Amino acid sequence: MRERPTAHLSYDEGLHLIRSFLSFASHHTIEELQAFTAQWVPHPQWVKVKEVEVPEDTLLESATALEKQLGPEGIRKVGGSKWWQWRQPKSPLKAEWIEMRSDYNQRMKLDDPGKRVMLYVHGGAYFFGSVDEHRYQMQRHARKLKARVFAPEYRLAPQFPFPCGLQDCLAAYLYLLKTQDPSTIILAGDSAGGGMVLSMLVILRDQGIPLPAGGILISPWVDLTHSFPSLSGDCPFDYIPPHGFHHKPSVSWPPLNADEYNQLKDDIARSHSEDVKLANPPSLKAKVRAEHPDPADESKGLDQNPLKSLAETTYLSIKIDGKEVLLKDQIQVRYGQANNYR
Repeated sequence: MRERPTAHLSYDEGLHLIRSFLSFASHHTIEELQAFTAQWVPHPQWVKVKEVEVPEDTLLESATALEKQLGPEGIRKVGGSKWWQWRQPKSPLKAEWIEMRSDYNQRMKLDDPGKRVMLYVHGGAYFFGSVDEHRYQMQRHARKLKARVFAPEYRLAPQFPFPCGLQDCLAAYLYLLKTQDPSTIILAGDSAGGGMVLSMLVILRDQGIPLPAGGILISPWVDLTHSFPSLSGDCPFDYIPPHGFHHKPSVSWPPLNADEYNQLKDDIARSHSEDVKLANPPSLKAKVRAEHPDPADESKGLDQNPLKSLAETTYLSIKIDGKEVLLKDQIQVRYGQANNYR
């Protein structure tokens, strides 16, 4: 005999549970958190799940739209237009169709392609979470709406920072437009997923791409500058710790500070110079020039160095006891996805 659950988590208990998890996660690396939240989760037999792959040409179409939206200055700030389109070998953009099996069977009987589609982008602060972790939530949306949910497994920071994830989510929408009328699609997302949906809507609007029927933003993270007073103030109903997201150091985070980065550049330049010397022994003329340099050569400066990096190293600064202090190390996971081009 089936019985209804007799125990329920109150809002306060749920809030405490999430807070405890995030506090516990801070003692682990980003990679460990990503692996934990990406574990395979089985779905009940009454839910129909189908995995698909978004074609390469759709990813290129998404990249083109994103490049137009960013513009020359935006492309310069993100470091170019190519690196963020790279994917790991044999790692296409995958997505899941999630639907109640009874609704699926009914559609098959009526030969109905489905006129209710929700493209759902999962949350996770842009750097963790997965479709598996959020599938229970998605299947409830599918059941209550009698709809199909389409969920992309977009790339995550810091391994794939902005605009990698945005390209993937935009490609997922363009993929739906191949078979669905935009009036049959709604976009939805929670937390970082809500912020991603807002970014997608802005790009669709600005680039003249057909808009969906609507968007649902569930507690969207759009204050990526951390400028709202509620972030540092007393927030008893906020599950995100007041200190933000911190994690045990790893190869992914935190990144090199300015001094470490400059040391790395020097090491690379020195290694490159030694390799060149071994491959091309200096001529007598080169030795003379080394011992008696031409002032004209010196005036050319470091701009002639082919190894000079285009990366920008910037600092945050604060005043302590009236003195300005530069903060070179990044300890706060702030991925600055810069998702909103309003």
